Amino acid sequence: MESSKASEVFALLSPDLREEVLERLGTIESTSLDLVSKIVRNLSRHFDVKGRPAFHTSGGVRAVADLLNQLDKETSKNLLARLEERNATLSAAIRKKLFSFEDLNRLQPADLQRVLREVDSANLAVSMKSASETLRDKIYASISKRAAESLKDELQMLGPVRLKDVETAQETIIQVVRRLEE
Repeated sequence: MESSKASEVFALLSPDLREEVLERLGTIESTSLDLVSKIVRNLSRHFDVKGRPAFHTSGGVRAVADLLNQLDKETSKNLLARLEERNATLSAAIRKKLFSFEDLNRLQPADLQRVLREVDSANLAVSMKSASETLRDKIYASISKRAAESLKDELQMLGPVRLKDVETAQETIIQVVRRLEE
């Protein structure tokens, strides 16, 4: 199941069940296709499921990290903290796979330039509203002087932006990083 769809289903679960699902999902590496087919058949009775889903592997640390990255920051942070109480090793492995907007600082200049070429400038401006000065400087250094000036102007003209909009813009950029990573 796509991480975006999984996050929608995940949001419907009770908080206690979320913790257990995260832990179980994080500790399984693959699932038999027969079992997956049975689950899909049962879910299709309750949800509009079109086509045959492509399940090759499911679960594991990467799947949990992808799911947490789809959730809002506060929910993700709380779930990870509670998971750490239950399974510190799993929690540490998941944290290593999580990627935040500020982690763009860790990218090599060439990689950051590749990411920025894929991102809409308006989206980039919104995403930078809560960025650290260090990250802003790195982004400005990764684009042409003219583009940097244009981006600075756009940032100033934006005015106040809702945190939810900033996080959505940042998540879009994180998705670009993940896509390019593959």
